[in-house]
Amino acid sequence: MKKIFVFLLCLLVVFSVACGEPTVEESRFLDGSVEFTTQNLPKICATPYTEAMAVNMVSAILGCDTATAKTLITVCDSTDDCYEELMKSHCDIVIAHDYGQDIVKLLNSTELKLVMTELDRDALIFTTNGAQGVESVSVEQLKSVYNGEVTDWKELDGNEMAITLFGAKSRTAMHNALEKYVLTEAEIPPVTRPVITANGTFTAEIDYDNRNGAIGYTLLSLSGNLAGGSIKALSVDGVAPSKQTVKTGQYLFGIAVNIAIRNSEKPNSNTRFLYDWAISEQGKLAIGNLY
Repeated sequence: MKKIFVFLLCLLVVFSVACGEPTVEESRFLDGSVEFTTQNLPKICATPYTEAMAVNMVSAILGCDTATAKTLITVCDSTDDCYEELMKSHCDIVIAHDYGQDIVKLLNSTELKLVMTELDRDALIFTTNGAQGVESVSVEQLKSVYNGEVTDWKELDGNEMAITLFGAKSRTAMHNALEKYVLTEAEIPPVTRPVITANGTFTAEIDYDNRNGAIGYTLLSLSGNLAGGSIKALSVDGVAPSKQTVKTGQYLFGIAVNIAIRNSEKPNSNTRFLYDWAISEQGKLAIGNLY
């Protein structure tokens, strides 16, 4: 299979050109037979979490600035939306976290298959404010909490404090991981609050607010520096989430960040060329890491 060679990686040089129709000097040549332009670049989908990696890829291939590369990428509302767009041929390449059960069902109902390679590794983490007096939980304890069997932190050897479960939007990377690792059956009811308006009072769903007793979940890549803040990440089976413990597999709730194409792509298609370059050492260097 033909290898893709990038003439100049934009991560190593500050580019001043835009992604218009490239001249010979501005182009990125692929073994002499393929030259990517804005006209023949495969359609690329990413999520808000992986957009930066997709932007790096486009910038490296076309030699353009970040702002212009963003205009050539479709950002989906959720992780599963990206894979669904790929399956419907609305895009050609996806960079996203692992998909969830909705996509598993779709794949099981069709002969279409996906070709995927892991580019980076993220993780599902669980957050509290620390007031509950629990720093580490086991996988089984988490399952008991999210399936409604444990409702107070004292049952986990913590302080007497009711547990409030905060969920996340379905079809997202973190919710897919929760379903895979923890949430076997039950659904998480939304946390709500009353909102008073001139037209009366209605109930609004709210996001994780770090109240006493609350437990939420997010991605390690989104967590920032939790150590010095009011939001604490729980250890799982005594292992704290970090880049290192995720990479080594010590932290159990790892999530792949993938690049994916349809298996029906022809060996000589631009999509296959770009995919093969992206999973090469040179391509991975250009695309960079998630966090």
